[in-house]
Amino acid sequence: VCASGIFLWQYNLVPFFVNAQVNKAQRLVLQKNCGDGMALMEKTLKSHSMLDSYVRLEYVDFAKTCADFYPQNELSYKKRGLDVISEAIKIQPSYTRYWIFMGATADDLAAQEKDATVKTNLIAAAEGYLKKASELAPQHLEIIMEQARLALTKGDYALAEQYARRCMALNSNPNGCYFYLG
Repeated sequence: VCASGIFLWQYNLVPFFVNAQVNKAQRLVLQKNCGDGMALMEKTLKSHSMLDSYVRLEYVDFAKTCADFYPQNELSYKKRGLDVISEAIKIQPSYTRYWIFMGATADDLAAQEKDATVKTNLIAAAEGYLKKASELAPQHLEIIMEQARLALTKGDYALAEQYARRCMALNSNPNGCYFYLG
């Protein structure tokens, strides 16, 4: 009886309550109440359950939505998103989407960075994240396009062209690839 009670609590009730909190936070964010929505998500991150990875992915999606609503806070959302996805990677290290997000966000931060040393470190981190993503999914077009975008941030236009051409060779509808080729 005790074991079944623990099972019901841990694998039914806790995930139910966590998901309810995520849904409530989503409603707040979609109503442009990002302060309360993100605060609720911060609280929900501390509730550990079998949904930990899902909660972190939703956090980042909500942060992207809030960054669209409030562009002045975009930098803080991206930095926090890196921290949250770093935690998610520990839970699911083979989930390619996390590595793509880490690479793209580090690239975004590098593009905005004024300090050359910090920018170089962010570019190196982005390269590492995208390399890991590429190891997990070598033919994934989004990874190749992010690598092209990172090459542009570095100022390596020949490398960006190589990635764009590789993207076009793999894709029957290469519109996004042409953007980076241009």
